[in-house]
Amino acid sequence: MSMIQISNLTFAYEGGYDNIFENLSLQIDTSWKLGLVGRNGRGKTTLLKLLMGQYSYQGQISADTQFDYFPFTIEDPRQSALEAALGVCPDCPDWILLREFSKLPAPVDMVIANYVYEHVEDNTSHTVRYTNVFPQNRLFNWTHVGHFRPDQNILMHSVMYRTEVLRKCGMVLPKHTFYVDNIFVYQPLPYVKSMYYMDLDLYRYFIGRADQSVNESIMVKRVDQQLRVTRHMIDCQDLDELKDQKRLHAYMVHYLSVMMAVSDIFLLLDGSDEAKAKRTGLWQYLKDHVSTGVYRAVRYNLGGLTDLKFPGGDKLTLGVYRQLRKVFKFN
Repeated sequence: MSMIQISNLTFAYEGGYDNIFENLSLQIDTSWKLGLVGRNGRGKTTLLKLLMGQYSYQGQISADTQFDYFPFTIEDPRQSALEAALGVCPDCPDWILLREFSKLPAPVDMVIANYVYEHVEDNTSHTVRYTNVFPQNRLFNWTHVGHFRPDQNILMHSVMYRTEVLRKCGMVLPKHTFYVDNIFVYQPLPYVKSMYYMDLDLYRYFIGRADQSVNESIMVKRVDQQLRVTRHMIDCQDLDELKDQKRLHAYMVHYLSVMMAVSDIFLLLDGSDEAKAKRTGLWQYLKDHVSTGVYRAVRYNLGGLTDLKFPGGDKLTLGVYRQLRKVFKFN
């Protein structure tokens, strides 16, 4: 155990107008486990580099301990993992490094975490968890995935992909278009072979502001962008190719059906003859671009519940939507 003593530390980058630190004084016990928290550009990395003596400064920093900065710089990218580790820690026996490497899991294609809806209109919150859907504390694949409730979908707020997955799937998001996050959490899924779920509330989404893209009135105005995204999702994956992966196939059919239902709802809210024609056209587009089996699966899912073919069906659909909106507060 030792102390890091910082006294009257003042530092500014050359050419900068403002000091990053000004007369900063503090003591840090090296036995503590500390985290530096702050927005980008507030000086977290700068402080670490000052401790390592990489910058000139005014004031005093004293410590009788060695500082290391992670990630370490690897001079030769052709080195093996063992060679690189020995370069950083040359005194460590090989067998210890090999033992630690053996504990590392296989590459994870997708990490899922919880997210929280913060409703600004009434200061309430709702956490979407997946404890009933995904195993915990281990890697898993689609065969281990459970049943999703209606309020549970894999959204952009909840996922992180391995970069190679995004490269392999060939995803190109439409430019200057809202709602493309739906493509982001749909098109890469067949390329996801391993997953890990963290039961953590990692992302907080503030919803209910009048200017948000998911606000009901704004979605009605931008319904053409919703339709563009939905058509992209229809085209980007042949769902019949996934029949052998039952859980993945079922989820992707359901999510596509959700997209059809959302499009239906906002075209119904528009109510114009043009919107009715677009609604008919979207279902025809689906029928023309997927197999009969996929078309029926989408219709017999949530999508069919928003395209009821009997008198008063549209009115009933909107009535149910209004009630669900009050319960789930989704826009």
